[in-house]
Amino acid sequence: MLNSLTEKATFNLLNVIYDALNKSIIVGGIFCNLKMALYCVDHGILFSKLKFYGIRGKFLDIIKTYLEGGYQKVEIDVKN
Repeated sequence: MLNSLTEKATFNLLNVIYDALNKSIIVGGIFCNLKMALYCVDHGILFSKLKFYGIRGKFLDIIKTYLEGGYQKVEIDVKN
Protein backbone atom coordinates (compact mmCIF):
# COMPACT_ATOMS: atom_id res chain seq x y z
CA MET A 1 0.00 0.00 0.00
CA LEU A 2 1.31 3.44 -0.91
CA ASN A 3 1.61 5.79 2.04
CA SER A 4 2.03 9.24 0.54
CA LEU A 5 0.98 11.35 -2.40
CA THR A 6 4.61 11.43 -3.50
CA GLU A 7 4.76 7.64 -3.57
CA LYS A 8 1.50 7.46 -5.53
CA ALA A 9 2.70 10.06 -8.03
CA THR A 10 6.02 8.23 -8.45
CA PHE A 11 4.24 4.90 -8.90
CA ASN A 12 1.90 6.37 -11.54
CA LEU A 13 4.75 8.09 -13.39
CA LEU A 14 6.81 4.90 -13.49
CA ASN A 15 3.82 2.93 -14.78
CA VAL A 16 3.35 5.41 -17.63
CA ILE A 17 7.07 5.30 -18.46
CA TYR A 18 7.26 1.49 -18.37
CA ASP A 19 4.11 1.19 -20.47
CA ALA A 20 5.55 3.57 -23.09
CA LEU A 21 8.91 1.78 -23.15
CA ASN A 22 7.17 -1.60 -23.56
CA LYS A 23 5.45 -0.12 -26.63
CA SER A 24 8.81 1.17 -27.99
CA ILE A 25 7.73 4.79 -27.45
CA ILE A 26 10.50 7.31 -26.75
CA VAL A 27 10.22 8.71 -23.23
CA GLY A 28 11.66 12.01 -21.95
CA GLY A 29 11.18 14.10 -18.84
CA ILE A 30 11.94 17.48 -17.35
CA PHE A 31 12.09 17.80 -13.57
CA CYS A 32 12.28 21.14 -11.76
CA ASN A 33 13.22 21.79 -8.16
CA LEU A 34 11.00 24.67 -7.00
CA LYS A 35 12.24 24.61 -3.40
CA MET A 36 13.47 28.22 -3.51
CA ALA A 37 10.73 29.56 -5.82
CA LEU A 38 8.84 31.39 -3.06
CA TYR A 39 11.96 33.38 -2.23
CA CYS A 40 12.00 34.79 -5.80
CA VAL A 41 8.48 36.22 -5.53
CA ASP A 42 7.74 39.70 -4.16
CA HIS A 43 6.19 38.87 -0.80
CA GLY A 44 4.00 41.99 -0.73
CA ILE A 45 2.37 40.97 -4.01
CA LEU A 46 2.06 37.36 -2.84
CA PHE A 47 0.35 38.40 0.42
CA SER A 48 -2.08 40.71 -1.35
CA LYS A 49 -3.03 37.93 -3.78
CA LEU A 50 -3.48 35.45 -0.91
CA LYS A 51 -5.77 37.95 0.83
CA PHE A 52 -7.68 38.47 -2.42
CA TYR A 53 -8.31 34.72 -2.60
CA GLY A 54 -9.51 34.57 1.01
CA ILE A 55 -6.38 33.51 2.87
CA ARG A 56 -6.44 35.50 6.13
CA GLY A 57 -5.87 35.26 9.85
CA LYS A 58 -3.58 32.72 11.44
CA PHE A 59 -2.95 30.80 8.23
CA LEU A 60 -1.69 33.95 6.49
CA ASP A 61 0.39 34.76 9.58
CA ILE A 62 2.03 31.33 9.39
CA ILE A 63 2.93 31.88 5.75
CA LYS A 64 4.30 35.37 6.50
CA THR A 65 6.38 34.08 9.42
CA TYR A 66 7.79 31.25 7.33
CA LEU A 67 8.73 33.48 4.38
CA GLU A 68 10.01 36.42 6.38
CA GLY A 69 11.74 34.52 9.17
CA GLY A 70 12.76 31.40 7.30
CA TYR A 71 11.52 29.02 9.98
CA GLN A 72 8.34 27.62 11.42
CA LYS A 73 7.42 26.85 15.02
CA VAL A 74 4.49 24.87 16.33
CA GLU A 75 3.53 24.78 19.99
CA ILE A 76 1.13 22.23 21.42
CA ASP A 77 -0.37 22.74 24.86
CA VAL A 78 -1.03 19.28 26.23
CA LYS A 79 -3.18 19.23 29.34
CA ASN A 80 -3.25 16.09 31.48
